[in-house]
Amino acid sequence: MVEGDYGPAMLRTIPDLFNTLRAIFPDWLLVVLALGIAIFAIPRWWHSIRVKQLKADMRKAARSSVGPERDRFIAAALERAGHHPGRLEALFELGWKSQNAKVWKEALHRLERSGAHPSVIERLRTKTMRKEEPIRNPLEAAVKIETLLEHGQPQRAMHLLQHALVQFPEHEELVELQSRHAVHYQALSEEADDEL
Repeated sequence: MVEGDYGPAMLRTIPDLFNTLRAIFPDWLLVVLALGIAIFAIPRWWHSIRVKQLKADMRKAARSSVGPERDRFIAAALERAGHHPGRLEALFELGWKSQNAKVWKEALHRLERSGAHPSVIERLRTKTMRKEEPIRNPLEAAVKIETLLEHGQPQRAMHLLQHALVQFPEHEELVELQSRHAVHYQALSEEADDEL
């Protein structure tokens, strides 16, 4: 044996360890112990495999530049997660990390329907809440409002516009934004009142 080559020696120690355990414990106890380890290890192993597959789907979705192809990878990830709370939580984290609102919102919605533990749902909901940033400049607020409207987030845009108008009630662009989108904001206000 070459000095420093521990491979063959290690292979000899595994059977030696097994033989030692057989000498100490009866065979039936070793079988029960092996089954117990398998019962606990196999689901964790399967979960880790599924999480790796979810990561691969999300990575492919992030790298694809074509909309339908990206949507196909996202749909595959959502299908793979199914209604399993552990996988949905992992998918939420992956969607949050990749800033893919469609994925993390759907994962959170499915997680709520799957009957996951309330503390898990509350932790993820808290993570999604944004902290209010102070409005320093009315032009900056106007640009943010337009961006939110372009990205399909009219409720957040309305909320930001209301706060900006409190701070800068006479600013021309903010007043113009309010009048230009008044019908849209009125419809959102009525929806919010209906929900209450």
